[in-house]
Amino acid sequence: MAPRETTVAASVVTDMLQYLADRGVPAAQAHFEARIKPASLASADARIPGSQVERLWRFAAEATDDPLVGLHMGADYNPGALDILGYVILSCGTVGELLEKFVRFASILNDGLRIELVREKSVAYLRCHFVEDADNYLLRTPAQAIDTIWSGVARELARLPVMPVTAVEVWFCHTVAAHQIAEYRRVIGAPVKFNVEDDRFILQLSDLEQPLRSANAALLEVFERHADTALRELQQHD
Repeated sequence: MAPRETTVAASVVTDMLQYLADRGVPAAQAHFEARIKPASLASADARIPGSQVERLWRFAAEATDDPLVGLHMGADYNPGALDILGYVILSCGTVGELLEKFVRFASILNDGLRIELVREKSVAYLRCHFVEDADNYLLRTPAQAIDTIWSGVARELARLPVMPVTAVEVWFCHTVAAHQIAEYRRVIGAPVKFNVEDDRFILQLSDLEQPLRSANAALLEVFERHADTALRELQQHD
């Protein structure tokens, strides 16, 4: 039996398509090139096969003439792309709680992705892993997705806490051209390192105590129940 194919939330793919449309790329062309049927995006709970998302990333880089399209897309994404996870994150009390919920529910966005939060001496870091016992496009072409995740995290940590939080350093397993490094530093707002053993987003441990402007414990409880249901249904489907 062939391994199952990992999937991505339709809300994420819809946001990718909107990013391209805003830059003059017709949705119909993107659908055709990625082999995505528009009807498959109609439901908020829909899942899109990873192979289609892989083709969409390739097309996005070509259509925008931007090899760093993932980096720029993450810095410009619509929070609605996160669906229920976005509401959970907005309601968290602190940066630490935000990161813990992100880790817990990240697979709702991409079930081929796992993220862990590690606390180590004076720093804490997010680290990405990819599901290996599946047909997982992230094992083949992870760079655009990782760029999007880290630039998106950088954006949220700059705007949600009472005092903006910036990374100590951000790591990428993939390599980039020397002239592209400055653009990563600009978008991420922190030092970056490439061709290393892990994809990591590193913070000062003390930054996890920073409160969020939008903290709401009552709403967090409600949204977290919904996210738990979505995660459970996804796991049962798998």
